[in-house]
Parts: sequence; C-alpha cells; structure tokens
Amino acid sequence: MGLSPSTSGPGVSPVSSKAWTIRPAGPGDERILAKLGPETFQEAFGDAFPRSFIQERMALAYAPDRLALDLADLRQAWFLAESGAEAVGFLSLAEGTPPGCVVEPGPLELSRLYVRGAWQGRGPAFALMEAGLGEARRRRAGSLWLQAWERNPRALAFYRAHGFREAGRVIVRFGGEELPHLVLVRRLPGGAGVDAAEGPA
Repeated sequence: MGLSPSTSGPGVSPVSSKAWTIRPAGPGDERILAKLGPETFQEAFGDAFPRSFIQERMALAYAPDRLALDLADLRQAWFLAESGAEAVGFLSLAEGTPPGCVVEPGPLELSRLYVRGAWQGRGPAFALMEAGLGEARRRRAGSLWLQAWERNPRALAFYRAHGFREAGRVIVRFGGEELPHLVLVRRLPGGAGVDAAEGPA
C-alpha cells in the first residue's frame, strides 16, 4: 500500500507478554487479517481520505483470496499480535526490488505494520518490530527498508527510534492524490554483505 501506520510511541518497551502474544501468521489466518487490516488502516488514515475510497481499496488489498496467496508465499513473512482471542496488530515483510535510493545490501521490505489504536503505546508495535527484525536476520537480510508518509510523524518517530534512517523520497498515488513518502532504511549487522561488527546505519 505504501502508507505507514500510526504505531506506538518511539522507544516504548513492551509490556508483560501476559497481555498479548506475537506469533507467525500463515495459511488459515486470512480471515483475521481481512478484518484487522482494513480496521487498523481506517483508524490510522480515516481522517485523511474518504471512507468510501478506503473501503474500496481495502476490500482489494485485504481480500481473503489474495491474503491466502500472500500468507503462503515464502517470499513474505507475516506476524500477528493477539490479546486473548482478539487480533490487535500485525506486521508483514516482503522480498522484492526496492526503490533506487535503497543501496544497502540484501534489502528486505517492511511492507506493513499496523496496531489498533487502543493498543498503541502499550508494547505490541515494539514486539512486532522485534519479530520482524528477527525474521530479517533469519533470512540473512542485509537491510530492512520501508516507505512512510511524510504526514505521519508518529510513525516516522517510531521507525527512527528503531534505527531507520532516511534514504530518499518517493511519490505514492492514493485517493487521487500524490503523497510524498520517505524511504527509510536500517542496516542489519551480519546480513548479506554487511560486516557483523557493524551497527545500524
């Protein structure tokens, strides 16, 4: 989608894992994500775009059949944050070609990170990020990159607090508008083409 979510505040440590759990998502979870994805997007961006347009786009982006394919795709990785029977957030990673401004080796995209508003600042976003970083390292990725809307300062602060740095800008077309996005990158020590002694750039 190219739009980054509103997440927990920068540098927030997770609360007790007794309040929620993080687990990999896979085939069979498409119904959960088909509900969670549009709802969290609406919470994050409902004031910025017409509701009817968001509903139309989300129906396509989070169609169960499409999600079933994404969840079975080994080039992607998905994680769910759950509190009891309620899904409260999710993250997805995807292999693919990044924008030209991403020059770091072994790039892996952090394509989605969304948390319900009631859970922002309470730890799940932090834990989802840690799960994503762990998966990126398991895949021997040399860097993690993402796109974030310039008008989403809370998300930008969260990502910068997690070691992401600006690499460039791109334009994302959404809702009939051209939206400037920042491309943020974090290098991963020990990944493809990265010296194990290096820290995040």
